[in-house]
Amino acid sequence: WLLEWYGPHLAFGVPGVLMVLATVVFWMGRNRFIHVPPGGKKFLRETFSPVGLT
Repeated sequence: WLLEWYGPHLAFGVPGVLMVLATVVFWMGRNRFIHVPPGGKKFLRETFSPVGLT
């Protein structure tokens, strides 16, 4: 309904502003996430090992 009532500028501008806002919120919370260092081949061995499947 934004396109019909207000035109294409607002109809495409609102999602653009919301995407920028979502990116900023995600960027601001980057230090709240748990940082796990890469495990390399050990991770792959644990992931695809048959241990624990029974």
